[in-house]
Amino acid sequence: MVVHDIRETEKALRESERRLSRTQQIAHLGSWELDLVGGDLTWSDEVYRIFNLKPRQFKATYEGFLERVHPADRAAVDAAYSGSLREGKDTYEIEHRIVRRGTREIRWVREKCHHIRNAKGKIIRSVGMVMDITERKIAEEKIRRLNEELERRVEERMQEIEILRNRDRTTLKRLNDMINNVHVGMLAIDENGMILHVNNHYRDMFRLSGRHPILGMHIRKLVKTLRGTFVQPEEVERTVDNALRHLPVRGSEVQLRDGRTISRDYLPIFDEGVYRGSVGLFRDITREKRVDAAKSDFMSFASHQLRTPLTAIRWALGRLRRAMPLEEPHYRELLGLVDAAHRGAKSMAETINTMLSIARIEAGTVSLTVAEVRLRSLLQQVKDTLKAECAQRKQRILFRCPSVLKLRTDPKLLGEVAMNLLSNAVKYSPEGTTIAIEASVSNTRVRLDIHDEGYGIPRHEQDKVFDKFYRGENAVRALAEGTGLGLYLVSLLVRTLQGKVMFVSREGKGTTFTVILPRRLPAADVFGQAVSVHSGHAHPPGPDPVRG
Repeated sequence: MVVHDIRETEKALRESERRLSRTQQIAHLGSWELDLVGGDLTWSDEVYRIFNLKPRQFKATYEGFLERVHPADRAAVDAAYSGSLREGKDTYEIEHRIVRRGTREIRWVREKCHHIRNAKGKIIRSVGMVMDITERKIAEEKIRRLNEELERRVEERMQEIEILRNRDRTTLKRLNDMINNVHVGMLAIDENGMILHVNNHYRDMFRLSGRHPILGMHIRKLVKTLRGTFVQPEEVERTVDNALRHLPVRGSEVQLRDGRTISRDYLPIFDEGVYRGSVGLFRDITREKRVDAAKSDFMSFASHQLRTPLTAIRWALGRLRRAMPLEEPHYRELLGLVDAAHRGAKSMAETINTMLSIARIEAGTVSLTVAEVRLRSLLQQVKDTLKAECAQRKQRILFRCPSVLKLRTDPKLLGEVAMNLLSNAVKYSPEGTTIAIEASVSNTRVRLDIHDEGYGIPRHEQDKVFDKFYRGENAVRALAEGTGLGLYLVSLLVRTLQGKVMFVSREGKGTTFTVILPRRLPAADVFGQAVSVHSGHAHPPGPDPVRG
């Protein structure tokens, strides 16, 4: 019975040792024990495997162990173990390299030792473990190299960023110097309306010294600060509200109490469809307004002064034509000269009438007469007026307009608009072409389209079409005569009638002008001019200027 128990115990012990060996092998963890009294060193199987040694071919000794330690680490390993004994430490641990026998492969191991003492406190035995940490060391080395590479790249990138920052600082300084030196006030706000930048010209324009902390202020607060500067501060506030709603503002004028006139533009900035803020541009146009006023005064004065003698000249030419005897030897030659003079006088009279109309609208002295207008009848009368000229140029005028189409507006001004647009279409279209007029109506608006097959307007000049004295380069080449006032007058007349005029044009293909007017013009026009209202139908447009 005792023998059986001993055998079972030995069997269990061997199984335990086998399991321990297997566990150490899986964990790459070996154990050792050194008897300091007898000098015996015992290694587990895993220690032999770590060192690539076989128990029968290698006797485990401390000196044999040191021979397997990497030469560069040997002294440090010996010092760690010997030092712990000499200094009476309970433990020590160290990481070092070993050189495997046969393959000369270098591996990393981690050693940890615990000293056992006798009853008197003297160290008599050392028990330790050896763990193969080569894979960990390789991973750490990779991480170290990756960190070095990352640090190198970060350093390079930081240097690049610093170079770019310096370049950006230089660029921003140049841009800031340029912005500060342009003769246009500039103000930039972010998407929340906070002021990001104002240039020196803006500060000078509104008498803002450097002591005013504008940057970082909300634009509404700035407007409130400047409220006393404006004649109509409510209009300024409305313009700013439009800008904050991401709406573009172009050419809005504001009067200052010191007599100056400032033109304002707010341009919204979008980045991939996302609103990022707006840039405001401010221009002092006081001098331009005064020059325009002087031009208008001169046009009005000159037109009035020329009208009377020109009427006498036309009357005299008519009398002369009728009084010339048929038997006069040079009758036909003289008749041609008189007719040429009469045509020139008529053209000059039309120019004078245009100038007077412009002067009166610009001066705000136009008096509207609102009437019920049958648009088809009015357009027919305009067409009949140009019938002879169209026949001479072999041109056709076609128009589509419902006979029942009526609107309440000023017939005289509407006739002037139709006459100017249609006569332009006739003059600036080649012989044999067709001019089309089409009118349509909605609940509140009337639309009039006049299309020609003429020379068209060059794309780079299209933003100047409604400017005073503008004539297209190709139009000048085709027809030397002209003042460049017709379309400017049309824009003024349409604005007076509370409508809008626009166009689409392709050079060499033709142009379509579109006028959109309200079906019922209110009893007070946009300029606050006096308005007389009567019933009746439109009369054909005549040569007289807009009523004063």
